[in-house]
Amino acid sequence: MTVSQIDGLSSYIAMLGQVKIDVGLESATLTPWYRGQSTAGRRLVPSMYRCEVKPDYEREMIRDFKIKSTLDRDHIPKNDIDWLFLAQHHGLPTRILDWSENPLVALFFAVENFDNKKDGEIFVINAWTLNLASDDPIQSAPITEDKRFEKYVLDLADPDSRKPKAKCPMAFRPSSSFKRSAAQSGVFTIHGTDRAGIDLMGLKGQGLAKLTIASAAKLKIFSELNEMNITRGTMFGDLDSIAMAIRFKYSLRK
Repeated sequence: MTVSQIDGLSSYIAMLGQVKIDVGLESATLTPWYRGQSTAGRRLVPSMYRCEVKPDYEREMIRDFKIKSTLDRDHIPKNDIDWLFLAQHHGLPTRILDWSENPLVALFFAVENFDNKKDGEIFVINAWTLNLASDDPIQSAPITEDKRFEKYVLDLADPDSRKPKAKCPMAFRPSSSFKRSAAQSGVFTIHGTDRAGIDLMGLKGQGLAKLTIASAAKLKIFSELNEMNITRGTMFGDLDSIAMAIRFKYSLRK
């Protein structure tokens, strides 16, 4: 895995061309996928496999979320797949890891918590390489309507549906996009029963790269992104996030 360090927005942008080469996508139609994390050293493991809830309760959690959710929303889920994504976007533990095709979105999430004194990091992945190492090898990033995705989704109506049929993580594109996902150029990986981090899968050099962001540069980069209108307000769209973005615009902390 290629590892580089950045200390500013300009150095980050300057590295993107080399990163595309490092993950083996310099002449491909697929763009790299980016994931920003505020604390360096965290494994690429979804929340379901690193929280206090037993994975066997995944079906019950999403079922309860479905039962207790109100219908006053812009996007009413049509199926179990939609409910899985809605639950993920509202903080319920799932086997999903969010990624973005927009490198600035990933950078925002890596520096947003600028009071965190630890370095941030951005992982960059070649989705094709990941999927070639999956249970059902394919050199593409299929949409969620693909039959392969069915192996990763639990049947909410079946009390015996406790574990996904798939084992290895795989990369997909959402075919039913929520506004938040669209605003963030969202794509995702989803784990099967294997709980190991994607960064520990042994993907070859052209599969995964990592950029480390100096903690001292987080606030400066966050300010620069806000100047480019890459804010929590534009990416989340809810009133709380818009208020947070406006507050920072007039803040003395820059």
